[in-house]
Amino acid sequence: MKPKSWMPNVAGWTFDHPLVSLLIVLGLSLVLGVGLLRLEMDSSNESLFQTGDPTLQAYQSFQREFGRNDVVVVAVTTDEPRAAAFLGQLQQLHRDLEDRVPWLDDVTSLVNADWMAAQEGDGLSVGDLGDLWPDEGSLEQARWNEIVTSSLYRDTLVSSDGTMVLLVVRAVAQAPDEVNQTNQHDFFSAETQPTAQARNAADEQPRLSSTQLNEFASTIQDVVAEYEAQGMQVRAAGGPLLDKLHHDAIHHDVAVLMSAALFTIILALYVLFRRITAVVIPVAVITLALASTLGLMGWIGIPFTPVTQALPALLLMAGVLDAVHLFGLFYVERRKGIDTRSAILSAVTHSGMAVLFTSLTTAAGFLAFTVARMKPIADFGWLAAFGIMIVFVYTLVLLPAFIRIIPGRVAASDNATHTLWPRLTEKMMKLSAIGVRHPLKVLMVVAVLIVGAIPGVMKVEFSYDVLNWFPEDTPIRVDTLAIDEKIQATVPLEVVVDTGQEDGILTPEFMTALREFQNYSESLDPGAVKVGRATSIVDVLERIHSQLTNVPPGSVLPESQNLIHQEMLLYESGGPREITRLVDRDYSKARITLRLAYADGRDMVPLRQAVEDRAQEIFSGLGEVTVTGTVDLVATGTIDLIASMTDSYLFAAISISFMLIILWKSIKLGVLAIIPNFIVIYLALAAMGYAGMDINLITVLLGGIALGLVVDDTVHLINGIQYKLRRSGHSLERAVRETIRVIAPLLLITSVVLAGGFSLFSLSMMSALQSFGILLAFTILLAFLFDLIVIPAIMAIFAARSNELATQADGLTRDDIDQQVK
Repeated sequence: MKPKSWMPNVAGWTFDHPLVSLLIVLGLSLVLGVGLLRLEMDSSNESLFQTGDPTLQAYQSFQREFGRNDVVVVAVTTDEPRAAAFLGQLQQLHRDLEDRVPWLDDVTSLVNADWMAAQEGDGLSVGDLGDLWPDEGSLEQARWNEIVTSSLYRDTLVSSDGTMVLLVVRAVAQAPDEVNQTNQHDFFSAETQPTAQARNAADEQPRLSSTQLNEFASTIQDVVAEYEAQGMQVRAAGGPLLDKLHHDAIHHDVAVLMSAALFTIILALYVLFRRITAVVIPVAVITLALASTLGLMGWIGIPFTPVTQALPALLLMAGVLDAVHLFGLFYVERRKGIDTRSAILSAVTHSGMAVLFTSLTTAAGFLAFTVARMKPIADFGWLAAFGIMIVFVYTLVLLPAFIRIIPGRVAASDNATHTLWPRLTEKMMKLSAIGVRHPLKVLMVVAVLIVGAIPGVMKVEFSYDVLNWFPEDTPIRVDTLAIDEKIQATVPLEVVVDTGQEDGILTPEFMTALREFQNYSESLDPGAVKVGRATSIVDVLERIHSQLTNVPPGSVLPESQNLIHQEMLLYESGGPREITRLVDRDYSKARITLRLAYADGRDMVPLRQAVEDRAQEIFSGLGEVTVTGTVDLVATGTIDLIASMTDSYLFAAISISFMLIILWKSIKLGVLAIIPNFIVIYLALAAMGYAGMDINLITVLLGGIALGLVVDDTVHLINGIQYKLRRSGHSLERAVRETIRVIAPLLLITSVVLAGGFSLFSLSMMSALQSFGILLAFTILLAFLFDLIVIPAIMAIFAARSNELATQADGLTRDDIDQQVK
C-alpha cells in the first residue's frame, strides 16, 4: 500500500476512533515509560567503551587484580610536616575518611604506609610510617629527609619539598558482599589462592554503580569541607570527584534544557497558531514520545552520559516539527471552510510523504552515530533515531485523535496571525530571486566562502579535556591544578608485566628491567603533559636491600634470585599492607604506576604510545606487557573520538543521499540536496576553528545532527519546486517564488524554533554543551539561508543546461508528487 493511501487511512481511522487511538498510545507509552524509574547516570571513562572492547576488558581485569585505578587524592599543605601536632591532625583526617566514607577500599597516607628498617641479627622490621613521629615535639630532620627522598614516598605521598602531604582514597572495585572472599584473608596464605570458579564469579560481578561512586565522592568532599572550615589547607582531586561533577551537571542540564526547550516550543507554537489547542496537542505528543524513548533507555540499561544528556531537549525541538507542518496545512484547509475531518486528511495527504521522509532523513543523520566506536555516541545515535520515528508515529496517530477530542475553532482573528508573514515572505522571495537570476554570482560567493573557511577548518583540533568544560573557579579544577603544580599525581597510567610463571618477577633480570623502565618513564618530557613518579615492587626491594646491606637506596639491587627471594620473604613476614597493589599472589605479575598531571587526552596519546613501545622493548623476553589505567582510557577515547567523527559523517552523507535519491528517483537531485548542506557543515567547522573551539565528546555530534535536521527544509523546498514545475508548468523563477510563498513561513518558524532552542544550551553548566548549542543554532540558520539562495541558484544552473528539473520525476505519477508537496 502506498503512502498516499495508508497514511490518510491511518489518520482517518484515528480521527474516527480517537479514544481507542489514545488508549493504544498511552498504553505503549506507559509500558515504555516505566523504564524511567530505572534510568541511571554514568560519566566515568569506562562508559566510553562497548562491553567487549579490549581496552575496557584490560582495565576491568586490572581492577579485579590490583584494585581501583581512579583514586581520590586529598592533599594537605603545611609548613610543619615534622610536628607531632600535624601528624595528629593527619591521623584524625585519615580516621574520619576510613570511618565515614562508604564503599571504601582503603586510605593510604604517611599514617599507615609501610616503613621498613633493619633489625639486629639481619632481621627486617615492617610497620606503619606514622609510628616514627614522637608523641610531642617534631620528627628528627634526618629521618624526615630520609622519608621525603625515599622512592617509596617522594611525590607519591609527600612532595619533594615536604610541604604537601597526600592521602590516597580508593573505592572498592565491586560491592563488598560480592567481592571474592579470598581478598579478606592473608595475601600470602596458600589457602587463599582463588579457584577458577572463584575467579569466574569475580569476573561476573558488576562494578560500583554511579550512585554508589557518587556517595563515595560526596562523603570525601564533606569531610574535606569540614577540615577546611577548621583552618586546615586541604584540597581534593581525582577521577571519582570529576565524575560526580559531571553527574551533578547532567542533573542540572537535563532539567534546565528540557524546560528551555518546552518554553521555546510553547512560545513558537502560540505565536504561529494563536490558539491553546495548537500548543497543547503537539506538546502532549512529543512529551509522550520523549517518555517512551527515555523509558526504553531505562529498560535496556543505557545511562545518561555527558553525550546523551542533550537527547531530551533535542527530541523535543526536533519532534515538534512534524506537528508544525501538519497543523499549518490543517489550519489552511480549515480557513477555506473545509470540515475538520477533511482538513486533517488533506494535510496528511499532501504533506505526509514529505514529513515521513524528513523524519527518515533526520533519523538517518542520527543513525550515522551508531557506527561510532565510542559507546555513548553510538547509544545516542540509535536512541535519537528511535525517538524521531516514534514522534512521527505518535504524531500521525494522536494528532487526528486529539483534534477530534479537543476540537479547535477558526476564529475571525486567525487572519491576523499571519500579518507578520507577508512582509517576511516578501523578503524571502527576494532572496530566492537573487539565486535564480544570478546563480553564477551566488556560487562564486559560496566558492569564496569555502576558500576563506580553509584556515578555520585547519585550526580545528580534537580534544578530550572534560575538566576544562567547567569554569576556572570550579573547586575541583582549582584543586587539581594546585596539586599537580606541586606533585604530578592526579592521573595514573598503569603498566602490567605478566611473566606467565610463578615467581617470574623475582629475578635480577626482571628487577633491573623494572628499574630501567621506571627511570625511562620519569625522564619523559612530552611538553604538554607533566610526568611525575613511576613506582613498582622494585622500590620496595631497593629499600629492603639498602636496609639489610647498609648501602644507599637505589644504588644496587640483589644480584641473585635466591637473595631476592630471601629479602622478599623477610618483607612478607612483617605483614606489609601495600604489596597487594604491586604484585599478584604468585609473583608472576608486576604493576608499574606512572603518575601524571592532568592534561588534555590528545596530549596523552603520544605519551601513552611512547611508554608502551619502550615497555615492549625493555621487557621483551621477560613478560607480556599490558598498558591500562585512566590515561589509557582517555588516550584510547581520544583516538576513538576522531574515528567516530570520520565514520559517522561518512555514514550520514551516504545514507541521507541514498534516501533522497529514492525519494526523487534521481541521483542528480539527491546530490543537489546534500552538497549545499555539507558546505554548511564545512563552514560551521570553520567557525569552530576561528572561534577557538575544539571537537570534543559533545561537539563531535554537530555534523550528523545538523545534517539530519537541516536537510528537512531542503526536502520541503525542492519538493515544492518540483511540484510547481511538474503540475503547473511554471518557469523556475515562478516555481521558486510560489514555493517560497507557501512553505517558507513554516520553514522559517521551524528553523527559528530549532536555533532558538539550541542557543539556550548556553544555560548548561558545561562549556562543551554551550558551544554545541551555539554552533548548532548557527548551522541551522546558515542552512536556512542556503536553502533560500543557494538551492535556487544550483537549480537554475541545472535548468540552464537541461530540462531535467521539470522532467526529473519521470518515474513519479502526478498523484505521487501531489502527496510529496509542501
